[in-house]
Amino acid sequence: MDEDDDDDDDDDEENEIVIDPDEALQNKRNHPAFSSLLRSKGFFWLATRPFQSGEWSQAGAILTISCGGKWFAEEDKANWPEDEDVRKSIENDFDGRWGDRRQEIVMIGEGIDTDRVTEVFDQCLLNDEEMKQWEGIMEGDGSREDKEDAMMDIWEDGFEGWNEAEEEDEHMH
Repeated sequence: MDEDDDDDDDDDEENEIVIDPDEALQNKRNHPAFSSLLRSKGFFWLATRPFQSGEWSQAGAILTISCGGKWFAEEDKANWPEDEDVRKSIENDFDGRWGDRRQEIVMIGEGIDTDRVTEVFDQCLLNDEEMKQWEGIMEGDGSREDKEDAMMDIWEDGFEGWNEAEEEDEHMH
């Protein structure tokens, strides 16, 4: 972050570790680190919804969380946009075996304590043991529904259901 920028602080928080949804909700409700945020927007990866990205949009005190669509890693490349520059941009977002799954939320505000905000978001991430559990489920045999059910048995998901039709419409990230 540029210390010379006195008006607004921008921080692009990006991480390739999956979020525990219950922790995310609890931290938003209880933590004052977000009081200086004017706007935040982006997408995120929930442990319990491995095939869909979450869309994050916050303005003032209002936070909207919804389905952002399928991760490109879950989509057949034949269904990706045809424009070669767009396809290269998508591929540039791929990292490791989980493709484009990641956390990417841009925050705008005045006097944002980026260390504190990062600490709060990091508390929402799965720990190493939980991530190994998650990977074991994803790499195992079973249908998409079986994998989602197994993850719901491990992690509580306090979010409303995401419309499957939204997932099919388009990619939001």
